[in-house]
Amino acid sequence: MKLFQKSRRKISAILASSVLLSAMMPVLTHGASVELKDIADSYAGSEIQSLVDAGIISGYEDHTFGPHKAMTRAELAKMIVLTMGLKEDAAKASGFQDVDPSSWYSDYVGALVGSGITQGSSETTFSPDASITREELVVFFIRALGLENVAKTLPVDAELADLSEVSVWAKPHVSMAFNIGFVNGIQEAGGRLKFSPKAGAERQALARLAYEFKANKSKYTEKAQALAAKTENKPPKNDEPAVPGSATAVVGGGGEDNSGSGGNDENGTSTPTVSVAELLRSGTVLDSISINETGLYGPEDSASRTTITGTLTVDPGPDGTVTLQNIVMGPESDLEVLSGDIHSIKLQQTVIKQLRVNAVNNAGRDVRIEVKDGAEVESTQVQSQAVLESSSQTGKLGTITLSSGAASKTLTLKGNINSEVSVDAPDSKIELAPPSAGNPMNTKIQTLLVRANTTIFAGTGTSLSSVQVSGPNTTVGISGQGAVNSVNVDSTATGTTLNIGVGASIKSLRLDSPVVLKGDAEAITKLPASTGSGTVSIDDSVKADVKAAAIKTIVEAIDDIGEIKAYSEALENRINEVTAKVESARTLYDIKDTDISNLSVLDRARNEIILYKDLSLLEIEFASGDNDSSITKNIGLKKEGSASTAISWTSDKPAFIQNDGTVTRPAAGSPDEMVSLTATLSRHFQYTVTKTFVVTVKAERKPSGEKPDTDAPEQVTGLRVQETLENQVTLAWNAAKDNVATVGYSVYVNDMKYRDVSSENGIVLGLSPNTPYSFKVRAFDKAGNAGPFSAALVVSTKEASIAAPGSVTNLVYSARSTTMNLKWVAPANAMGTVSYAVYKDGAFLVNTSATNIDIIGLLPGTLYQFEVRAFNEAGYSVAAALSARTVPKLTVYSVRLYNSQTGKLSGNVPKLSDGRFLVLSSGIRDADALIVTFSDSTTGNSLSGTIDYQNAAVYRNADPVKVASGVYNDAVSGAVYYQFSLNDAKSSSSTQSSVTIYGLQYEISSAFYQVDPITVTMLGL
Repeated sequence: MKLFQKSRRKISAILASSVLLSAMMPVLTHGASVELKDIADSYAGSEIQSLVDAGIISGYEDHTFGPHKAMTRAELAKMIVLTMGLKEDAAKASGFQDVDPSSWYSDYVGALVGSGITQGSSETTFSPDASITREELVVFFIRALGLENVAKTLPVDAELADLSEVSVWAKPHVSMAFNIGFVNGIQEAGGRLKFSPKAGAERQALARLAYEFKANKSKYTEKAQALAAKTENKPPKNDEPAVPGSATAVVGGGGEDNSGSGGNDENGTSTPTVSVAELLRSGTVLDSISINETGLYGPEDSASRTTITGTLTVDPGPDGTVTLQNIVMGPESDLEVLSGDIHSIKLQQTVIKQLRVNAVNNAGRDVRIEVKDGAEVESTQVQSQAVLESSSQTGKLGTITLSSGAASKTLTLKGNINSEVSVDAPDSKIELAPPSAGNPMNTKIQTLLVRANTTIFAGTGTSLSSVQVSGPNTTVGISGQGAVNSVNVDSTATGTTLNIGVGASIKSLRLDSPVVLKGDAEAITKLPASTGSGTVSIDDSVKADVKAAAIKTIVEAIDDIGEIKAYSEALENRINEVTAKVESARTLYDIKDTDISNLSVLDRARNEIILYKDLSLLEIEFASGDNDSSITKNIGLKKEGSASTAISWTSDKPAFIQNDGTVTRPAAGSPDEMVSLTATLSRHFQYTVTKTFVVTVKAERKPSGEKPDTDAPEQVTGLRVQETLENQVTLAWNAAKDNVATVGYSVYVNDMKYRDVSSENGIVLGLSPNTPYSFKVRAFDKAGNAGPFSAALVVSTKEASIAAPGSVTNLVYSARSTTMNLKWVAPANAMGTVSYAVYKDGAFLVNTSATNIDIIGLLPGTLYQFEVRAFNEAGYSVAAALSARTVPKLTVYSVRLYNSQTGKLSGNVPKLSDGRFLVLSSGIRDADALIVTFSDSTTGNSLSGTIDYQNAAVYRNADPVKVASGVYNDAVSGAVYYQFSLNDAKSSSSTQSSVTIYGLQYEISSAFYQVDPITVTMLGL
């Protein structure tokens, strides 16, 4: 029989107790006789020493044994394997999530599993660090002695004062162990003996039993067999079950007293009885049946399931635990649970039409129903206090109803409850609790449909997708730290009161009936703004407190915004949330602007975040073929940003680029010109930010008919030193003649080009102290002809008075589509004046004294190599390097009109040459949304990666209003697009409307990039 299989699983790991002490880590080396210095006062001192001498157990390295210490399951596992000579096999422990393959005990746990001695504390855990109780220890030793079946046939009559406290599954074992002298009990005052079954088993107790097991096994076996023979000869009492501890059903005739011909067969022997466990394990079709004892019920093989056509009643009592496996309930049948321990009525690989939980026989205690792998319940009706838990993706409880019979009761939900839960029980409580130990599924509830007064408590780490209130005059309390995604009060729920408790976290609120709010003032102020047609009012009892709390919350939220130095979507969203909270508070809590002491700070933040957002999006518009490093035509300089943002430009070289973007190229033969353009963005003449762009204006080319200059300048002469320092040399030379004109000189160091200069002198930087260098100079003309090298000049730098700096550390980057910001930490303990040389793709870029730099003019989606070297008067450090890719740039390729009600999708909206889309009013009569197609190519509708829309959001640019948006799945092509509401996007004051899409993430080759915000401008709305 497998009636006690669950209990055996719990205790089976205790088998190690017979050799417990050899498992302690660290231990003494076996071999030599060792005297343990702390066992003299132990009642098992001689047994411990005997086992040590035999090499079975050992103590700690400090020659102690710790007789009063507890033993863990991992230590017991090692003990069993070593004592029984089992083959170590870590692979067979791989199913236990809490057994690390690299742990010292994994081999021993696997050996136990392979031998069938244990299956763990659950299907997925072994609990290696759990301690062992005294009753568990005894059960194991009785099993190890091979006497478990004998124990179950004997009366449970040990004269122990606390025998009633022994668990049901352990009583036969403890009683027989006492009666055969294997355990002796603990003396109480007054002479009575007790057993203390729940107390932890000490190491000395394990050693004594291990010794008895080793030395006297045959003696205890004989005593047990003698008791069994004596019991067989004793007539059973009328009220004594045929098989103690089992639930049985009689097959054939006969009564309970086994008297008369109906109770015997024709040979005079007793009529055989078949237990409930055997019936349910049979794989046959059964009618109604009841389970009244703890145990595992159902076939082991899922291929031969048992079918129930009537009612299967589970009623093992308040301390009973039952597991049902491989049982199928017929279409007209149901499973009824009347009692059970909080540690579970478990269902696995079992199909149930209807589950009814009515714990009338449970002494007012919760009964817990756990659905595991393959358990499928179509509907669950709860009529009493209960705990429902799913510990598997495939364990389903179906639709759950807390019926009116469960008034004032508590229903606790744990694990993966991915279904609708209806609440019809008045004054009930729904508690979302964290999953039980060993349950890998977080507690997630899909929907709570509330039709009666209910209190909902969402525990820490739990989540509830939706609360739907549909009953009239209903009071719903919501509290706890768990996440509640939405609360919806429908139009039938008139007279609803929401009692918001401390810590309640509600993300959205839709009210289509008038609602009164009461509860914790601070929690009420943290509620999101409500949508829907219903009104909100504050209960008079908390109105003053709520107003004060709302003011406090708003002031703190404004203070938390802090100083704005750059744009981020998260910061913008936070400012918008605070703004919406202020607007809501004015109406809901009758708060005046004068009540908010720092309202001006919010006004500043609202303007500055718009400025920094415009600043982050601001780019110079180049003519076709031009870019920031090569300008040949006029450039476009935006004059305005989003609502009320003015942009002005200042050029440091207006001779080449004027403030309006007009470009005048340098004359042919002249060098290119680098120009700094500074944009100043302002709002309301009060708030300003600036951004500087450095661009290059290319010189004009020579006329095509002009005769080319092919003559090179003469050789440079008179190369000499003007000054020598630790890390630099100043050179001078005589002017070189040319047939047209010499325009510059190239300086070489150790035969490698250092730089070009336009005069007859130059400074060479970045040299090492006390080092000889060879210098040469050659002239070049406008046509690029280079003359011969000068004679080499060898110069040694001076000795250094300080050391060169170490390398920079923590070199990191943040990228946009065309810019890259590098940051680093200065070298520690550097001497002198430290600066930094920055290189891009192996070429020198710029020197800077700061520990960060913005690099512009990059190409979107391009991988670059950057290096940073620190230097001072003494020389350069080793380079710190990194590879960084700019963010791919997405653009809007096309938009299409869409009717979300009818599903009608129209063709592409015309796109103007400046990128705006012409959305005529006549064309949108049958449309309420726009479908957007993105591209990362300038030549067509092409995406080399995948867009993630999960965190996308759309905001109207005219004001900080969020536009309804979402994903559109094309049923024909299977493609995924993005859509947003036309009505929300439309500007009320202009025929031009503009929205910006934020939060897109783009995946290319398994790398993820946060896409720059994308603006869509529409004409004709």
